[in-house]
Amino acid sequence: MTSAFSRILARLGAQAKPEGLCWLCLEPSALPLCSCCLADLHRPQSRCRRCAEPGPALCRQCARQPPPFDEVHAGVPYGPPFSHLIHRFKYQRQWWLDAPLCQPLLATLTAVDLPDCLVPVPMHWSRRLWRGFNQSVLLANYLGKALGVPVAAGLVQSNRATAHQQGLGKRARRQNLKGAFSLTGPVPRHLALVDDVMTTGTTVAALAQLLKAAGCERVQVWCLARA
Repeated sequence: MTSAFSRILARLGAQAKPEGLCWLCLEPSALPLCSCCLADLHRPQSRCRRCAEPGPALCRQCARQPPPFDEVHAGVPYGPPFSHLIHRFKYQRQWWLDAPLCQPLLATLTAVDLPDCLVPVPMHWSRRLWRGFNQSVLLANYLGKALGVPVAAGLVQSNRATAHQQGLGKRARRQNLKGAFSLTGPVPRHLALVDDVMTTGTTVAALAQLLKAAGCERVQVWCLARA
């Protein structure tokens, strides 16, 4: 994407930004999401501390077969109206939505041990060329700046253009990601993988397994929403 085209999109997007208003209810707000909308998005729900699935503090699956990642921190449960913001961010090139999208997640991270670095879930170059950007990199950059945590965007790379995970069963998802990622350097002791939505967790599990095998001791998963 040329810089001139990027500037045109940014100018068009700026006209749509609700300055001084909540992005959801359009009531006056100093923050992208007002306190009422933020409270409404944070619906009280018991979730597994390991995988963030709805249920007990440690779900049966994680107790029987723990995933390679150590914990999941999600901003909100996936669903409207928040999911509409994610869709606009990913598919309509509305990059400025990183602020309201990250706000709920930042609110959940106030008591979390911060990692040594943030690692965005990688995207193959062909898919990034088609979309124009990797949304996980944009989110990691915003979170890293807000929390003072460095971002290691190139630590993990995608080796091939995998099929879309949506619609695949669990075994097919794992097979689809076999050998899909590789490391480009040494890994830190503690890091957080950053993505927009976590559904089955197959992708972050494959990445965490790779990182743990390389010597990483603790892998968190940070996502905007948990499906």
